[in-house]
Amino acid sequence: PSPAMAKALIISSGRYISGTGAGTNLPTNSQGYGDINLGLLFDGSPKVLNDQTTVFGATGNQYTITGSVVDTGKPFRVTLTWTDAPG
Repeated sequence: PSPAMAKALIISSGRYISGTGAGTNLPTNSQGYGDINLGLLFDGSPKVLNDQTTVFGATGNQYTITGSVVDTGKPFRVTLTWTDAPG
């Protein structure tokens, strides 16, 4: 995957850590994006990955992805990262 996709996958696999400042929403100044848990990344949950296939060429461009949550017993995570094209 691209560096931006790898970053998104790692951020999405974060879990809460214990200690000072823990117990709030991720990310925080105390725990960042949490502890990397690759088990969450490879848990068999369906994933939609869009890795640099859409290029925005003008202000106001939009891209929409729709879907449905199949298993409400599992977390629903959305992570957006990007790589800026060279200037």
